[in-house]
Amino acid sequence: MLRSLLRLAGWYLHGRCILCAIHARLPAKQHISLVFVSLVSNYILISNTRFPAADIVSQFSLMYQNTIQTPGVENYIGLMYHGYDYSQKAVWASQDRGHSPEVWIRAQGWYMMALVDTLEIIPESITGRATLLQILQTLAPRIRDAADPASGVWWLVMTQPGRAGNYLESSGSAMFVYSLLKGVRLGYIPDDDGSIVKAARKAYQYMVENWVVENDDGTMGWKNTVQV
Repeated sequence: MLRSLLRLAGWYLHGRCILCAIHARLPAKQHISLVFVSLVSNYILISNTRFPAADIVSQFSLMYQNTIQTPGVENYIGLMYHGYDYSQKAVWASQDRGHSPEVWIRAQGWYMMALVDTLEIIPESITGRATLLQILQTLAPRIRDAADPASGVWWLVMTQPGRAGNYLESSGSAMFVYSLLKGVRLGYIPDDDGSIVKAARKAYQYMVENWVVENDDGTMGWKNTVQV
């Protein structure tokens, strides 16, 4: 089932994914997005489907290699761009790897959650698991450092903090808190000085105090989530 889904998405045939075309309002099969990789781990978790581990590692690795920022680029924070166009034909595609120009919080958030969830279910004996672990350990401190110093949460467009129209976004911040705390708890993310847990707790506190709201009808609400 999952392999069929991947083929329908064009991943194996074209090196492209359609799933985030909704977000970017682009034609189907035009680009790859970080959101896609979450399907791999989430589908396996709910269905217990057996899926080749090598393929899973390959998807994460391709995304990382083609979207990770390189030192010296404008607005460098060491994280991953929203996605990339394998054909490099999209108007936003870079000339080197075809990646988009900015780091988007929810894309990086989905990728981080998929990483920790996948590491939890892939046996340690699987070749390539160490690659996923290394990627997570590389990204975690950079995400910690990219948080807004005052609030402790993260900007929607992470490469443009403080820019007019940009804002502190709640869903992506929640994804980071989940990923960082789970990663430390399971021993995937080293945190000898406690700075990563401290950062996640600061963000969580801000989220509870500023984004969780009580509605007049007795239900709970959630503010500052991007709508696309």
